[in-house]
Amino acid sequence: MRVLPFIISSALTVGLVVTLNTKLVLPAPLGKLLSPQHGIWQNAEKTDASFNANESFPQLAGKVEVYIDDRLVPHVFAENENDVYFVQGFLHAKFRLWQMELQTLAAAGRASEIIGSKALNHDREFRRLGMVYAAEVSLKEIEKDPLIKAQCDAYTAGVNAYIEKLTESQLPIEYKLIGYQPEKWSNLKTALFLKYMSFDLAAHENDFELTNAKSYFNAAD
Repeated sequence: MRVLPFIISSALTVGLVVTLNTKLVLPAPLGKLLSPQHGIWQNAEKTDASFNANESFPQLAGKVEVYIDDRLVPHVFAENENDVYFVQGFLHAKFRLWQMELQTLAAAGRASEIIGSKALNHDREFRRLGMVYAAEVSLKEIEKDPLIKAQCDAYTAGVNAYIEKLTESQLPIEYKLIGYQPEKWSNLKTALFLKYMSFDLAAHENDFELTNAKSYFNAAD
C-alpha cells in the first residue's frame, strides 16, 4: 500500500515541475519567473539602495566619476569626451535598457517580435514609413564626421558594456516576463531612436486645436 502514495506524490511532483517550466499565460515559464535565485524577486530594490560602486572598463582612457543626486540624476565627470559618452551609454542602459530596446524595435517595425500579433499593424505602419532606411541614411551622414562617429562608437560601447555584464538574475523584469534577451546595441539603433523621437515629437501638428483653445480661454483662465 506504500507504493500508491509514492506514485501519487511522484506524479504530483513531476506535474508541478512540468507546469512550472511550461509557458502558460505569460511568455516565460512561471517557475523561472518565481525562482528565488534568478526570478523577479531579484529585481526588488531596497528603499535605502546605494549606487556607490567601483567599475573598471578597458575602454576608458582616463578616470571617470559619477555622482547620482537625490533625484537619481547622474552627473558625469571625465578627463575626455569619449569617456563621457561611454559612461553615458552605460548609465542609459542601466536605468533604461528596456525602454531603449522596445522603442528601437518599434521604430524598426519589429515590435511584434516581442509583443506578438497585437503589434503587427504598428509594425506595418513603421515599415511603410521607412524608419530603418531613414535611420541608415542619417547614420551615414553622421558618421562622415570622425569626431561624432567616435562619440557614437563610445556610447554604443558603453551600452554594450552594461548588457555584457548582466547576469540572468540582473535582467530587467520586463525581459524576464516575456522571456527575451537584450540585443546588442549599435550606432544604427541610436539613429533609430533619434528618428522615433523625431516622429513622436514633430510628425504631427495641433495648430488648429491650439488656436481654438487660445481664442476660447482668456488671460484670467
